[in-house]
Amino acid sequence: MELDKLIEFNKLIGDFDDTLTDAYPISQFFKRNEDEIIWCTKHQFKYHRTWEWIMPVLEKISKNYSCLISNDSGQWQILIDIASVNVVGDNLFEVVYESIIKFLKWYNKLV
Repeated sequence: MELDKLIEFNKLIGDFDDTLTDAYPISQFFKRNEDEIIWCTKHQFKYHRTWEWIMPVLEKISKNYSCLISNDSGQWQILIDIASVNVVGDNLFEVVYESIIKFLKWYNKLV
C-alpha cells in the first residue's frame, strides 16, 4: 500500500478511535494503552501494523454493530451487516484492517 493511502486510512481509523487523543496545537497525538501513553504524529499511527492499536477500534465497532468473524478452511471472513462490509482473506490482520476501513467510510457518510 502506498504511503499516502496508509496515512489517510490510519488517520480515518484514528478519528474513530477512543484511545487516541489529538494534542492540539502541537500536531501530536497520544494513544492510551493499558499502562502507558504513546506520543506520535499522524505519520506514526500503527493501526496497519499491530493488534494493540487496531483491537480497541474493532471492539468499539462490535459493541455497537453486529460483527461476525469466522474462519472456514483457513479463509477469514468479517461481516458487518449494517454497513454491507464483507471481507475475506487468509491473513486475519489484513482482513480486520480492511474491514475497519470499509466500515468507517460507510460510518462517516452518516455523521
